[in-house]
Amino acid sequence: MTARIWGVLGLVLLMAGCGGADVSELETRLDTLRDTPKGHVAALPEMPIYDVPPYDPNGRSPFAREPAATVPDSGSKPNLSRDTQRPREPLEAYALESLRYAGALVSRAGVTALVETPDGQMARVKVGEYLGKHEGQVVSISMRVLTVREFRTDEQGRSVPMMRSLSVDAPDANAP
Repeated sequence: MTARIWGVLGLVLLMAGCGGADVSELETRLDTLRDTPKGHVAALPEMPIYDVPPYDPNGRSPFAREPAATVPDSGSKPNLSRDTQRPREPLEAYALESLRYAGALVSRAGVTALVETPDGQMARVKVGEYLGKHEGQVVSISMRVLTVREFRTDEQGRSVPMMRSLSVDAPDANAP
């Protein structure tokens, strides 16, 4: 029985220690912290307005393949004659066989080919520019094929133009 009395007495003393605490100062401090915001939230950016073209169900299917893109005719053709006095371009340091055609970029300015060098660098090439070690000049660019005219030496020692192509799938479609 005495153990029960001591237990009740201990419980009463513990409860007496919890009661009567002055927490008004703590409540005031917490109210002050709640009322003063911390940090700054930036305003949301203005949403751009997109021009959505109308869908024409009688037009081209959105799932059909696009025709090969070509350079729009600007009225002047690139000079495809042989120019031995011109300065060499950076892609002429590589053999045509070592270059990889990665694809084409189509913009309002025309079509630009993306060519990857053996060291992994990407270069942009337009019609009329040169690449490869045999004065290869870009003749046409489509989405899957880059056509280049090179000058090769034949059996008689004459310089003969030869059409070569790089495709997206293969490194060189008509290697000699």
